[in-house]
Amino acid sequence: MNSVLLIFALITFASFAGFCFTFWRAGYWSKLLVKLNIMEEHTEINDAINSWRTCLEQLDIQADVVFLGDSITRNGDFHAFFPDKRICNLGCAGDSILNIADRVSMIPTVRPRTLIVMAGINTLASRTLKQSLAHYERLLDDLSKKQPCKQIIILSVLPVSANSKFCNNKKIIAFNEGIKKMAEARKYTYVDLFSQYAQDGSLPTTYTEDGLHLKSDCYEIWAKAVAEYVNCDITQSQASF
Repeated sequence: MNSVLLIFALITFASFAGFCFTFWRAGYWSKLLVKLNIMEEHTEINDAINSWRTCLEQLDIQADVVFLGDSITRNGDFHAFFPDKRICNLGCAGDSILNIADRVSMIPTVRPRTLIVMAGINTLASRTLKQSLAHYERLLDDLSKKQPCKQIIILSVLPVSANSKFCNNKKIIAFNEGIKKMAEARKYTYVDLFSQYAQDGSLPTTYTEDGLHLKSDCYEIWAKAVAEYVNCDITQSQASF
């Protein structure tokens, strides 16, 4: 009987040890600690980012405006609204705030006059409001240190549909209030796109196919909101680098 218990205990211990090892090797421990807000979250700049940056450097181009963000930015054909401007769209699907911060080093490769940033929805969907704001603070710190734009425009996160399971609009509104204060503290221009898209506090179904991403013709609202910054001539930097 004792032998059976010993074998059972050894099997249980081995199974538990194997589970812990797999959990650790897969990086789940660090993810759990981040979720519990015990450990600060970090990302790694991967080969795709380095390759993208190298490609832009070798093209040796100069953009008037860079749009930086996630898939919502990527899906916008901004050149159609500003055909006389050299537009560089650095939107990347699925990017979190920290992912976008990792790509700040791409911006100087195209030497833009104006940078327009929208970031946050993917982080808000999986992180707390406090964590999301902390990540955005790091993004703005990186922008202040690593890029030479004369004009930085910070956009609010857009609303989602009323029945969206991706995120909720109350959280987005609170996040936008936080990043507005951060932008103003750095003397960056903040543009509230949320209120320009929201109807009854959410993204109208006529503006979206999935409750999150905009239909192509709905980018006109966005373009009109930033037109004065895209087209104006800035002679003085808005921030000290």
